Amino acid sequence: MYRHGLDPDAEYPGLWGRVWEAIPKWDGRDFKAYVARIVRNHCLDEIGRKKKSPSSIDDDPRDPRPRVNSGTVAVSRDAMAFVLGVLDELEASGRIKAVDGVIFTLISEGRAVADILEAFHGSPVVLRVATCLELLGAPGGRARAEHAVLLRLLADGLSADDVARVTGRPLGEVATVASALGSLDDDPQSDDRLLARACSREGISITDLRRARGLNANALNLIINRIRLKVWMGVVDKAYEALRRRGSIDEVDLQIVQHRCSLSPSS
Repeated sequence: MYRHGLDPDAEYPGLWGRVWEAIPKWDGRDFKAYVARIVRNHCLDEIGRKKKSPSSIDDDPRDPRPRVNSGTVAVSRDAMAFVLGVLDELEASGRIKAVDGVIFTLISEGRAVADILEAFHGSPVVLRVATCLELLGAPGGRARAEHAVLLRLLADGLSADDVARVTGRPLGEVATVASALGSLDDDPQSDDRLLARACSREGISITDLRRARGLNANALNLIINRIRLKVWMGVVDKAYEALRRRGSIDEVDLQIVQHRCSLSPSS
């Protein structure tokens, strides 16, 4: 690809997606050869596309902007999606609480313990979400899936009209809930909007949200360590299960699992 004027790092995200799409079609034979064939075909396709568009403009070598290691970014995002998927499974099975999912989601977004405490204690969003659950009539004050979806859509910035059409809930009810949630920062990555999305979880209760405001640093650190251990065990279990479904576990696979088990959760 270098010889044909292409940047392998820039092609990595598309190639990574192509590999994942092809995994369900794998027949169980040599996996490295299977992936190598996918890589080769992808490279040939991109080279062919480059030849068909010779007038394309290459990047200016004098461009002072720093280059982004897209490969590292793609791997990080995929790993984070995998961990959050394990977190959802643990929550659905009852091995962790919904409020634990809120905390770990914030940790996964790079928030420090002090930032999470400040958000729980100082942001009005936590109590606003609790009020929204009361207005929605959540049974036992605990959010169902439809409540979580509605709140998540509002937290993402959709209008009450759009949310009512998507969820099928009465517009008047959705508008009341939207008013209770209040206005959030226009920045999709703002702390309040992130907190609102994190709290919009199936299973979260009004009691959980109110108790979160009373957490101190020691209690929050204990919760985080407990969640990390359970998530790490879930990640290892899921990796082992994926190997087991393949029908064969060789020595290399066992070494990978043993290596993962030897690492501390903070690694």
